[in-house]
Amino acid sequence: MVIISVKVYVKVFANLRDYVKPRPGIAEKIEVDVERGTEVRKIVKDLGIPESEIAIILINGVHKSLDTVLDQEGAVISLFSPVGGGCL
Repeated sequence: MVIISVKVYVKVFANLRDYVKPRPGIAEKIEVDVERGTEVRKIVKDLGIPESEIAIILINGVHKSLDTVLDQEGAVISLFSPVGGGCL
């Protein structure tokens, strides 16, 4: 059986960067090789980011979920935490 891998890029924003070691720079892309068919959830786990800390997932600018299967070479996965702030 031949396992086909794809190279994807992960961009981690705001406080989510604190979970990744070594800590990436602002908007820095993390290159990841995964087996075709891997879910975003596995990448998040491998990076050490708690699922509960992720509010928004974009793949190539389109809203997706942790269950999204990756099969496109060069896909860019952007992970965002919940946004807070403002005044009452």
